[in-house]
Amino acid sequence: MTQPPTQPDLSDLRHRLRHTISDRATRWILWTVVCMVAAVSDFSIYRNWVGPNTHPQDFMVLFRAGKSVSDGRSPYVVHQFVYPPLLSVLVAPFSHLPASAVAHCWGIAALSAFTIAAVLVALQVHRDLSAWQTPLVVIGALLSAYHFWPLDYELSLGESDLIVLAVVACAGLALTNGRHRWSGVLIGIGASLKAWPAAIALELWRDRHRRALALTIATVALVPVLALAVGGWASLSGMFSALLRLRPGPPHIPNYCVWAVPRFLFSVTPFAHPVLVSNVLIFLAMALLAVWVIALLAITLVRHGPDEPLAFWNFVGCIVLLLPLSEFVYVLYLLPVLWLWGAKALSSRRAIHIAVFGLLLLWWHLSGQTWNVALDRLTPAWRMTAPFFLNLAGVMVSVIGLEFDRAKVASRPRPSGRAGRSQLCWWTIERLPVARPITCWPDRRPNSTR
Repeated sequence: MTQPPTQPDLSDLRHRLRHTISDRATRWILWTVVCMVAAVSDFSIYRNWVGPNTHPQDFMVLFRAGKSVSDGRSPYVVHQFVYPPLLSVLVAPFSHLPASAVAHCWGIAALSAFTIAAVLVALQVHRDLSAWQTPLVVIGALLSAYHFWPLDYELSLGESDLIVLAVVACAGLALTNGRHRWSGVLIGIGASLKAWPAAIALELWRDRHRRALALTIATVALVPVLALAVGGWASLSGMFSALLRLRPGPPHIPNYCVWAVPRFLFSVTPFAHPVLVSNVLIFLAMALLAVWVIALLAITLVRHGPDEPLAFWNFVGCIVLLLPLSEFVYVLYLLPVLWLWGAKALSSRRAIHIAVFGLLLLWWHLSGQTWNVALDRLTPAWRMTAPFFLNLAGVMVSVIGLEFDRAKVASRPRPSGRAGRSQLCWWTIERLPVARPITCWPDRRPNSTR
């Protein structure tokens, strides 16, 4: 006997429809709040740091280099221009305009790049977040920049680090989504703006993404061609001379890396009172700090794959500490670590995630204080080296916290009984001896296994 057709449960359909409309409305409201926070925050920062400063010091160097390119000369005839020629080429079409107007546009572009970087970093972990949590992470990221001294100092100088941060964040998002070739191209573009992002290609080499690595090398190889095109052989030789000047040496400028901090502590410099003058202590401290940071870098590379967003930004933080010239504003490249741990704490509410996020909030608060050093007088060595040790502590907390989190996941009991095939499948996949985690598949794991 055939069963009569069942009538659809209209109450259930109404409930689902109401729930869908409510979720969409919540997302629209939160992303509208994101736009409002970005607009208010960027306008406030612009009014305080970009608007009054009509001729930022570092941007004027870049502006004069762009004017030199527009005149058919090498950008490296400009004193203190030590970047790849792409930046000067980008500014060259606007070099006939008043410098103050171009500087204001540059500041607006830098603030916009920071907002884009915050959104891109949040999108790296959007699969682990609910619909309302992703815009909340972006709001937190934008608020973390408000009255943050390194960002204010960056804008007052007119530097290009915020634009490089957006490019690196875009490369990280492409790497997370399995777009390795696009990531290779973007890493090459970042290295064309500032040389140091080329070191991020080590992650492509580690995971044997040969085509992506080849695209990075090809993109970076275009930089000498561009230098030759804009200024001839003088421009090409000037570019290599500028790169060689970035090698570690006596600290003639404030430098916060493993190679310069021991010199501030144990030698006579124009910036700080030494604790003790000793070449032996300089060598020992330099070796100790280098081994320390390289160990953190090795843990990040060996224990985690580049497809994991937090491991990617931990790697970037280690590279920043190892650079031959690491400026005070390079702490901006460590901010995504804070944002991602905040996303972890928001989505999982696990004790270890909340604890690490709390420690990084303390790091953010201390780094945001006025650690700037007045260069017209000597300062204590601890004050001169404090930004480096704060950055080292922040990277170390993130790397060790991620390692503890990984060990906690590995120690979960094997699902049994009525756990279900999906949970048992993911429990098995997480323990396979593969070089990198499988993140390109759809995320179908139950919430209890995240």
